[in-house]
Amino acid sequence: MALMESNSNEEISNSREEEQKDSGQRSVELIGNYNWGFLCTPRIVCGGKRDLLPFYGKDEKIPLLLAAVMGLQHALAMVGGIITPPILISSSAGFSTSTQAYLVSAALIVSSLASLVQILQFKIPFTSYVLGSGLLSVMGITFAVVPIVNQVVSVLTACTCNGISCSVNGSCKACNQQLEGECLSGEDAYGHILGTILVCCWLQVAASFCPARILRRIFPPTVTGTCIILIGVSLITTGFENWGGGSYCATQVLTSEALCTGNGDVKLPFGHRYYVGLGFVVFCALVLVEMFGSPFMRNSQVIIGLAIGMLVASLVHVTHCEDNCQLQSCRDICYGVLPEGVHYNSSSHTISGIPKSFYQNATVCVQQCNPATCNKTCQKYRYVTGTKIVNADWVTFLWVHTFPLKFYAPAVLPLFFALMTATMDCIGDVTATVEASFLEPFGPQFEKSIQGAVLADGLNTFWAALATMTPVTTYAQNNGVISLSRCASRRAGIACCMWLFMLGVFSKFAAILVSIPNCVLGGMTTFLFTSVMVSGIRVLNIKEGLTRRNKFISIVSLGIGLGVNLVPAWVNISGQSNYPLQGNLWPVNPGWSAGYRGFRDAIILVLSNGFSVGGLLALVLNLILPFDDDEKELPLKKQLLVRSTSIDNRN
Repeated sequence: MALMESNSNEEISNSREEEQKDSGQRSVELIGNYNWGFLCTPRIVCGGKRDLLPFYGKDEKIPLLLAAVMGLQHALAMVGGIITPPILISSSAGFSTSTQAYLVSAALIVSSLASLVQILQFKIPFTSYVLGSGLLSVMGITFAVVPIVNQVVSVLTACTCNGISCSVNGSCKACNQQLEGECLSGEDAYGHILGTILVCCWLQVAASFCPARILRRIFPPTVTGTCIILIGVSLITTGFENWGGGSYCATQVLTSEALCTGNGDVKLPFGHRYYVGLGFVVFCALVLVEMFGSPFMRNSQVIIGLAIGMLVASLVHVTHCEDNCQLQSCRDICYGVLPEGVHYNSSSHTISGIPKSFYQNATVCVQQCNPATCNKTCQKYRYVTGTKIVNADWVTFLWVHTFPLKFYAPAVLPLFFALMTATMDCIGDVTATVEASFLEPFGPQFEKSIQGAVLADGLNTFWAALATMTPVTTYAQNNGVISLSRCASRRAGIACCMWLFMLGVFSKFAAILVSIPNCVLGGMTTFLFTSVMVSGIRVLNIKEGLTRRNKFISIVSLGIGLGVNLVPAWVNISGQSNYPLQGNLWPVNPGWSAGYRGFRDAIILVLSNGFSVGGLLALVLNLILPFDDDEKELPLKKQLLVRSTSIDNRN
């Protein structure tokens, strides 16, 4: 009996140990044993090196809490880039506050769903092709089309009444004459962009079925790097305009004293020191986070800098005082004067005495003045107001606002260049993700990831346009997050999609972002757009680098492209005529047919955009210029260098 009892006790204790072990495993699956101190500890500039964390592969099932935190890092690293294009486009098109907030929410929702497709990877039935990269590759709204959209919107909304510019939904309504120009509303112009994107995106879909080596031959780093640099330069202009107060007042600063709007209740001239100071707060925050921030903070430095700038802007205000002064007022007080010898008795109101001389009664007047008084009234104007946040709904979704889809032929060629640049950027970003995930950047699996990523770019762009959003592309921000956190698990990517989706559906968050003053947004976007330009410089130097041939292509392309961006009147003299895009390069003849006029407008639209004309030159020169003999030997020299390096390492 004692033996049986001891055996039963052992069985009970063993079962309890197994239960505790299972519960411990479940706890590990939920929380994990990740070194959170490494992720959250600030960096000491003069401190020693810290131990590296264990690396989590792309298919590793990390704990749920770790996935949520890692996904939040990716989401915060992306938010700044996702919200910037819709905010800039909304400002250019003159959308209402509710429409602006909707587009920001739609951008977050579309990015979350597009990223989910890119991460999960789906096999296309009855083929060897896939949809999606199958990596921790996230997608967001591309910057490449922002200059094109803003330019097309300005063309389609341009309208004049008797030679004077007017707004379609505003001052044009009071015009008694026939309006001249396209005269479309901002919503209609944006619908033309979306409809054209629905057609152009199929070029990306077709490119996904071409071998990657062919795409790299047509669009080598020389071409794509030049395009990315020109995109960054054109966007930096927009960032600096917002930093100074706003785009409209920036264009009017030389001809009028237009006050800048879009900074809450504050209205100051362009380039005011208050605007510049608030934008500089964002830059200082970015520098401090980069110097002392923990890995989590450095991964989220853009949104942290934006939040600090928003906080400072909400704490300060501008005081405007006016003096309400009343001028000095005077009045005459007159008294009657009796002759000498006559007296007036005030008690009995009688006159007594005999006058010594005879003359008429005189009147004496004395001027009595009240002093001037001034009352100073002061009023406070704030950069951040809660009006937009209070008026916003709590929940929103896609298609709350819709736009009439139309096709605009002159925008086809610039959009083709923008989408193909996004395609090559996607290939580079996925390659970087493969390397950051410690996978081999060659072989069938790598080629399948490239093909699936490019196809996802094209199809996601198609349905993004149907969902009222401009094209999406693969982002490079997550590669830095992977390198710092050493986590490439797709679970973190799925958690990132969930975070973005929740932020998009919660429309109050979009209202907060729309309430950001232009000067603060300009400081953040200047940093972002400069990073785009720097990434283009990096792309120029990859592979064979700046050889004589590549240097010549870059010189010609950047020279023309930067020139058009810096001096737009070289092609387009805005305001010279009633119709936009007028200039001396190709003047308009009123007798032209509509088809020929549309062809001319398409060419001028390409030439007046530095990114389009520079990209076109780089593409043509890359196809027609021969390679030098020493450049043909570069691959062989690199192989010999790698072999010699490996032999030296062995020895």
